[in-house]
Amino acid sequence: MDEFWNWFSRIDNILGVLTAFFAGYTYMRIRQLVRRVVKESPPFENFQQFIKAHEGIKSLKPVALAVSLTPNIGSIKSSVEAFIDANGWKMPVDEIDMNGLNGPKDIEVYFNRLREKKRLFEARGHTEMHLFLSAPMPACTIAGALFDNWIPVKLYHKTSEPAPRNYQYWMPLIKHPVGTALEAENK
Repeated sequence: MDEFWNWFSRIDNILGVLTAFFAGYTYMRIRQLVRRVVKESPPFENFQQFIKAHEGIKSLKPVALAVSLTPNIGSIKSSVEAFIDANGWKMPVDEIDMNGLNGPKDIEVYFNRLREKKRLFEARGHTEMHLFLSAPMPACTIAGALFDNWIPVKLYHKTSEPAPRNYQYWMPLIKHPVGTALEAENK
């Protein structure tokens, strides 16, 4: 009986060594592939055409969201409505208005308000969102992360122009197609 356990122990050791070897090999191959994808990631071609193609209203039920988080400036909803009217667009304008982000509690409130707006827009069946932000950069990043891979979200920048042309369309919220290099590698 001891002889059986000795053989079983040897087979177990051999299988453990082989498993460790294949795991290490797999790790190295994946690491090389990721490095190659990062190096060979293609540029986003026709970027200006892509931006132009998404400009304006492109769906049946758009909505605008005016986010005002800059202290002492107040709500931007009226200037957003004036901009939308000047362009001849018809869409409702919803708003998030806070007197700045003054700590972790305000960040939590802001994040939850964004989530509420997203659920509300989904419930209403909106098909695209025009996003106007007067907020610090971390708040903009939070909004971008929350609205990523959702309905088309179009970003606007406040310019120094007088109202009602005081906003400029920048681009839609998109991801760069980095998966193309991986797909090409696997074909």
